[in-house]
Amino acid sequence: MPQDPSQPPQPPAEPETPPGRPVPERRPAFLPTVGTGDKQTDVLSRLLKDRVLLLGSEVNDEVANVLVAQLLVLAADDPESDIQLWINSPGGSVSAGMAIYDTMQFIPCDVSTVCFGMAASMGAFLLGAGAKGKRKSLPNARIMVHQPLGGAQGQAADIEIQAKEILYTKVKRKKLEPKPRPKP
Repeated sequence: MPQDPSQPPQPPAEPETPPGRPVPERRPAFLPTVGTGDKQTDVLSRLLKDRVLLLGSEVNDEVANVLVAQLLVLAADDPESDIQLWINSPGGSVSAGMAIYDTMQFIPCDVSTVCFGMAASMGAFLLGAGAKGKRKSLPNARIMVHQPLGGAQGQAADIEIQAKEILYTKVKRKKLEPKPRPKP
């Protein structure tokens, strides 16, 4: 359909996401680079080289798979050196977060965690999963912990199963959370 010449040009419409599929996450068209000449690299690769990982989004399966792979590669490269995990996350999937947590506990090197921005829900849990004495928060960061959430629907038996799963998650998380330390 031709555009009305009296109206300013409109950007092309974005393609619609098919029903039932999640809306794809927007990512920058390019990543900033650091270095000069032949030694130029994107900033995330540079951070990885320095054993610094970034959780800067909602925790989901895709993010967890990338972080787990990065943790495993860094641990295999140098099992003695610490890995830093910088967290700015609103939380997300419990199962994806537990995959990251389990890997952090499994690898031989310590993982230090740093909160910048916000660590809520599973993001806060992962912040607390850092090695003892190596958990930090920047001055203006916000940390939020809440009870496990979940909705239940269906037959009574289905609701009972879902309620038991929420209680299991709550008890499991409570056991895994770091204990508060008395202040000196």
